[in-house]
Amino acid sequence: MFELPRCDDLDEDWFLTNDEKRELIIEMATKGTGAMDDYLKRVAKDKNSTVAKRIQKIRSDLEKQSQGFKKLLTDRYDRKRKNLSNTYKRIRERSRRDEFESSLSDSKIGNMISLEDLGIEEDSLIDILLDLDKYGRKVSRLGRLWFRIKETFVKIFGAVFRFFAWLLIKLHILHPVEPGHDMPPPYQFMLSFGAMRSPYASVESNLNEAISSSPDMAQVIKNKMGGGMKGALKAAWEKMLNPRRFKKRVQQMVADELKDKLKETREESKKKKEEFERLLEAEQKRQEEIQEEESKKVRELDDDEREEMNRQYREMSKSPLKKIKEEISDELEKMGLVEKDGDEIAITSRLIDIFSEIVFSMEVKNIPSHYASKFGGGGVSTGIYNTRRMRSLNEMSRMDIVRSMVESRINNPKSHHIYNENIYIYDEEKGSWQHVVLAFDKSGSMADNRKMEAAKRAVLALYKAVKNSNVNNVIDLVSFDTSVNVMDLMEVWSSEPNGFTNTGEALKVAGELLRDSKTSKKNIYLITDGLPEAYTANGREYAGDFEKSMEYALTYAEELKKIPTLKFTIILLEVKDEKFIDAAKKISKVLNGNIILTNPKKLASELLIQYSKTRIV
Repeated sequence: MFELPRCDDLDEDWFLTNDEKRELIIEMATKGTGAMDDYLKRVAKDKNSTVAKRIQKIRSDLEKQSQGFKKLLTDRYDRKRKNLSNTYKRIRERSRRDEFESSLSDSKIGNMISLEDLGIEEDSLIDILLDLDKYGRKVSRLGRLWFRIKETFVKIFGAVFRFFAWLLIKLHILHPVEPGHDMPPPYQFMLSFGAMRSPYASVESNLNEAISSSPDMAQVIKNKMGGGMKGALKAAWEKMLNPRRFKKRVQQMVADELKDKLKETREESKKKKEEFERLLEAEQKRQEEIQEEESKKVRELDDDEREEMNRQYREMSKSPLKKIKEEISDELEKMGLVEKDGDEIAITSRLIDIFSEIVFSMEVKNIPSHYASKFGGGGVSTGIYNTRRMRSLNEMSRMDIVRSMVESRINNPKSHHIYNENIYIYDEEKGSWQHVVLAFDKSGSMADNRKMEAAKRAVLALYKAVKNSNVNNVIDLVSFDTSVNVMDLMEVWSSEPNGFTNTGEALKVAGELLRDSKTSKKNIYLITDGLPEAYTANGREYAGDFEKSMEYALTYAEELKKIPTLKFTIILLEVKDEKFIDAAKKISKVLNGNIILTNPKKLASELLIQYSKTRIV
């Protein structure tokens, strides 16, 4: 037992019903691929049509997709915004921090604001005093010993000097110093500086001790009094002569120096403060720039989210008709009825072949039933049956169901349906077949009154009638204007009227096609609306000379006469002048053929009736 492949897990595909598909093929064949839009709009208004039902389903699906997509998109952009926020948070924390701290450290702003801000201790103040002169820290140990020796000598010599001075004053030889000039007011030195008042009053005693016992301070005093030997002698003399006045002078000197130092320190502090403020301002500006940059990035993310949301919404909210058009186009492409190149769609010869079947079916309904019945089969019965692909919808009753299902499943594994091109039928072999040449006029005059369209429909109908009669039948399609071409169905359907009527060349090409044919019966059908008005000579086409054109046509009619079993029929469309009929009679008389006078509406029917009379039965 042959087991078909399982397809339970496959989604049901969707496409038009056979009637809708048939109508669409007619629209596309007659009006071009652009007719699909108009067709879909029209059938969408019918609530019972598959298109209307599909639209409803698409809208429902889009609504569900829209909700899910919106959540996914929102979550994705929320993550992006969070990552962006964390990134800029790290940037703000790291931004110029090392540079700023380094600049702050180098400037020593923290140590240069003011003496009031520092709250220095007593020992620190003494260090400042001792550091007033750059030489104050350069006294060696030997120098310090020498300083003590000198101080001792100065004290002894000073005491002796002051004793004699006292004695001379008592003897009224010298006059004493006016009162009030020997001793400075209490805390005069400290009161010069607000920061050095209590609790730093004791610093004065430390300063007095430094003046009398510190070689570093002595070196500073010497330098301030001129430096070198001169400064040392001057300091020693004043110290020996009046120690209290010397101390007062030193205190004032130190006070002046400290004032200058404090002024300098405050000026430098002011500059450092300005630098500090500049750094702070620059950092604040940088932080603002970072904040603005972050805000810009956030706005860009918001814009991107909105744009993507709108784009996806537009994509999902495409016109349901557009989505249906895409589905139908894909379905037709799988069936080989159209070819797609991006958004462009072009019909194929397969579609025209199916359209020819439709045209044939429609035209058969327009002819009397006793003629139509002859298109059910053809050829001589042999009693031998084979299977073949279905060529006409009229053959559906003879379908080989099993083989048709297998072919459909193999060729369309994702579909649950059986396409026409996958249907096989039981067919009885025929013992004979025929060769038909159908030549149609496509000169410029065929553009009038839709004669060209009628001729092309007649060609398609006859083509399918011949092929449906017997699979072995041969049919050639020949178009003629000034030149002659052998065409397939696709070329026939896309041909346009142009040029003049070269009937003789058409008969010549028909003869060449039939001469070597092995078929048991041969037919030529020639459709035209005018006189022979062009001919071919020496490989070139000439037009405008009726006599030569007629002579050329009769010459090749004589050649065709030599082909055995040949049947010839000429069909005249909308003859308005008797001379057209006379020309047709002359050609037909040579070939012992038939003449049919008709109009565009009846052309296909008349052609099928004529074929039914001449086909093998």
